[in-house]
Amino acid sequence: MGLLELRDVGKSFGSGDASFFAVRHVNLSFPRKGLFAIKGKSGSGKSTLLNLMAKLLYPSEGKIFFKGKDLTAIKGKRLAYFHLHEVTTVFQHYNLIEGATALSNVTLPLLLAKVPMNQAKKKAGALFAEFHLSSLENKNVDSLSGGEKQRVAIMRALSNDPAVILADEPTGALDEKSSEAVMGMLQLIAKSRLVIFVSHNEELIGRYAETVITVKDGQVSPFLCKEVSSSSREPTHFSYGRKWTSFFTGRNFKRNAKKNAVAFLAGTIGFASLLLALGFYQGSTESLANEESHSLEYQSAKISERTYVEIPNSPLKLVKQTRPDQVTALDATAPIDSVSIEKDYSYFFPSYNAYSFEGENADPCSFLPVYDLTLTEGGSELLSKGELPLSNSLDEVLVNEEFARLYSGGVLNKRIDLASSYSFSYGGEKEEGALSFHFEIVGVVHEFSFLNAPKVYYSYSALAGAFAKKELPRLTKALQKETTIDSLLDLIPSDSPITGYDYLLFIHKPKEVPLLDQLIASLLASGSFLSIDSSTYAVKAAFKELTGAFNVSLLVFVGIALVGVSLIIALTSYSNFVARKKETAVLFTLGARSQDLESVYINESVSVALLAAVVALAISPLLQKGINALITKRFGLENLIQIPLLSYLGYRFTVPVLLILFAMLLAYLASSLPLASLKRMPLAEELQDE
Repeated sequence: MGLLELRDVGKSFGSGDASFFAVRHVNLSFPRKGLFAIKGKSGSGKSTLLNLMAKLLYPSEGKIFFKGKDLTAIKGKRLAYFHLHEVTTVFQHYNLIEGATALSNVTLPLLLAKVPMNQAKKKAGALFAEFHLSSLENKNVDSLSGGEKQRVAIMRALSNDPAVILADEPTGALDEKSSEAVMGMLQLIAKSRLVIFVSHNEELIGRYAETVITVKDGQVSPFLCKEVSSSSREPTHFSYGRKWTSFFTGRNFKRNAKKNAVAFLAGTIGFASLLLALGFYQGSTESLANEESHSLEYQSAKISERTYVEIPNSPLKLVKQTRPDQVTALDATAPIDSVSIEKDYSYFFPSYNAYSFEGENADPCSFLPVYDLTLTEGGSELLSKGELPLSNSLDEVLVNEEFARLYSGGVLNKRIDLASSYSFSYGGEKEEGALSFHFEIVGVVHEFSFLNAPKVYYSYSALAGAFAKKELPRLTKALQKETTIDSLLDLIPSDSPITGYDYLLFIHKPKEVPLLDQLIASLLASGSFLSIDSSTYAVKAAFKELTGAFNVSLLVFVGIALVGVSLIIALTSYSNFVARKKETAVLFTLGARSQDLESVYINESVSVALLAAVVALAISPLLQKGINALITKRFGLENLIQIPLLSYLGYRFTVPVLLILFAMLLAYLASSLPLASLKRMPLAEELQDE
């Protein structure tokens, strides 16, 4: 049995009626050494025959044997082994790795075989010396002549000591002198191994070939080859090296700088957007948790009864609001130990009123009650200027920063004056009157600025004390007993506008405020006729709804951005692969595995994504600072974006680590899918000489 045998081998191309056989019924047997030539006219099938022996094409019929083993359908690792150690190929146009030195090209197959770099260079250097070409070692192959390139290609094919060297038109692109040098080199090599070359040069074939195989119309003329000895060597161990991939990854990274820059920029934007989205979610959640108590009125609310009145022939309903029975209100708020139910004096002291500041009239603003400004827990923590009132009286008030911003000259120790009038009938008597108030601003508080407006805070208990003493002269006379504003609210019906249609709730322990939120949610869910209105709860709900909607929008944007990043990475990776398709095919023929070749392009994409993630992490604090400054200036919300770079979910550096892993995984998947075609690459077509 010969070293290399073809038994009734045929190869067809096309399909259906358009199919044809390039070679058919080929039977050949080659010994373990010698110089064989395959000749024939253009289109005769000689190159197809060589590609079948090189396992660059699979036969349509018949079998191919090497050292007695059927190699007809080998693939994967076994095929890579075959190309690396057993049968190597020399091409007409050299197919050297551009931009690398001659020594690097010859060393490459050794590195593929996991030979250490120093040993690989030593062995490659010995080949240069053996063929008297040491002067070419450190020259860039781009600067070599055609003859020099071909001799380097032959040494590359020889570097792993293969049993067979196949050469497709090795002198086709060379002048006469270079052709003789190359053929002399092949003749020398053929003394120790099998060399088969394809040529149309009759003179060179006649001078150098020991045996000539003629191909005509896909048929081989009969001839006989010597049998191979049974002592043919076969390597017993083989492992693949990966260091060579880093060279190609690094080189491709530089050569594809512009395309990689686009992928890098897209990745940086996408990953930075992801960080900002996470920071917005984190910041808005913390703002909601931390800032809800940043309001002096967060411990107060109103409770009322609401009944719905149907309108005949209309889907609409009217809402009638009344003050509930005090016992009912107490029962409803029983879970809150520190709550007190108080009368609403807003009919006499409207919560939204015009005023004058230092004698000048001003637009209306909110005047809101706090049960006792001197006892406000956490009030001093909210103070940004001034101090809390020293006594529980109506003389001293606090304002928020939104109010203070109305007056550039400052507000501390300045005076606010306001007047309110009232008119109503009761017991046949019409009561009219006017009230005036004079306040001194002693402090400014910082509040959660979302949907906030200018506010003035006064002491409710001081106002209640004043109204308990303020007589209503006509009613006192008509009812024949002392009647004050406070006592009037006990006399009138619950649906009178004088009641404000509600009771005020004051929670005296801040830690029980969450119970109020739960109570409000429970009443809303149950459809109860009782209703509790809290401006803090409403603001919190609006903030939560708004930030939730923005979070969803931001996540959609980030999702689209990441899909775009994936597509750009995939297209960049595939574009880089297509641009170097022939080089990839050459590496296949040298014995590189498909997964290693994939890693060259995948590693390039992963490197770009990794760099983009690192840059996104580096610039995210600057983006956070800038965007927060804009949000604070425009909306008054501070630190709305808080990217948790240092700690998240109880672990340090969770976000940076997860982002880097995510970026690498995204790049790996995005570049792997389009590279699936690499495994189906038609080697013979890619290696056709141009």
